[in-house]
Amino acid sequence: LVGYSSSYNGLQVKLDKRFSGGFGMTTAYTSSTSLGHQSEDAGIDFYINAKRNWRRLDFDRTHVFAQSYLWELPFGKGRKYLQSGAAGWILGGWQINGVLQISSGAPIDFSASSAILNAPGNNNTLNYFGPGGIQILHGTGPGNPWFKNTKCNFTSSGTPVTAGCFAQAGAENVGVAEFGNLSKNVISGPGFWNVDASLFRTFDIKEHFHLQIRANATSIMNTPQWGNPSTDITSANF
Repeated sequence: LVGYSSSYNGLQVKLDKRFSGGFGMTTAYTSSTSLGHQSEDAGIDFYINAKRNWRRLDFDRTHVFAQSYLWELPFGKGRKYLQSGAAGWILGGWQINGVLQISSGAPIDFSASSAILNAPGNNNTLNYFGPGGIQILHGTGPGNPWFKNTKCNFTSSGTPVTAGCFAQAGAENVGVAEFGNLSKNVISGPGFWNVDASLFRTFDIKEHFHLQIRANATSIMNTPQWGNPSTDITSANF
């Protein structure tokens, strides 16, 4: 059934490397594209001209990079430094782990009111007028738009006053039922990067008994994870 088909194409690379001195690293990278007529369990958006449903799926992220680190500190029994004595006992046996994650942004959907269509079950998208496609500004946080968010004003003949602007479908020709010229999920939102880390030590109590002291830190660099911007053209936050 055309409304339920999808495809995934990806390149996956992984590298494991164990260095001397108790240091190890795993690196993984995926470049992929997920396309389909509908995202997850949602219904299709357009029953009129079903081919229009083909888009990047909502969960698609073009680039995903992950790198994990493990370092057994070189102190204590069997290590390079401080193999004996109080300092070796205190500093020995500790291990540091870390995980770095970097990902490109998720798709942004410019949906719009479908009331003008008078076609129940069909959704709609916005119109965009201007050469070169939507301008990405890469702003994050209050007052810093992710994309150039100009709303269209029209002349009496229905021509946009400025190029590079958004409008509800049918706004330039009042009363005309039309689908917006944007497809679904046309640009990507903010990406993210994050670092988690842990420090721990395992003490051998008896042959089958061990005690572990562990400290974990999530988002140790305190990096914000930005969501996608508002695409509701009727809102002041557009």
